[in-house]
Amino acid sequence: MGVLPAASRTLLPEIFQPLMVDEDSSIIDFYPEDFQIDMNGKKMIWEGSRLETLKMLMIGVALLPFIDEQRLLTAMEPLWDELSEMERGRNEMGNDMLFVAQENKLYDTLGETFYAMKEGIEVHSSTYPTNLS
Repeated sequence: MGVLPAASRTLLPEIFQPLMVDEDSSIIDFYPEDFQIDMNGKKMIWEGSRLETLKMLMIGVALLPFIDEQRLLTAMEPLWDELSEMERGRNEMGNDMLFVAQENKLYDTLGETFYAMKEGIEVHSSTYPTNLS
C-alpha cells in the first residue's frame, strides 16, 4: 500500500481497498487523484522531438506526498484479522521459484549453479508452451 496508486487497489486484499479511496479514510491523503509531474526542467511536455516527449513521459517524476509508515500501519492494523488465510499467506516468507524455459541459453548454468548442486533441492522439469502468441 506504500507503493501502489489507488487505481491499482484491486491488486490488494479487498478489505484494504477502501483505505485508498474512501474519503473518510485516515490515509486518503496518501493517494491523491491529481498530482504534478516533474519533467526535469521542461516547461511544456511537447518541447522537443516526439521521441523526446515519449521519453519524458516515461522519466517524469510523480510528485506524491510522503507516506508516513506508522500512519499506514495504524490504519491497516484493525483490518488484519479480517484477511483470509490465503491473503495472510501472501504476506509471509515462502520458497523462491525460478522459472526458466529449457530453450533459454542459461537453463543449464542456472540449474547446475543454483539447484542441482545443492543437496535437498529438487529440480522439476515441465514442458510449457513456449509460443504464446
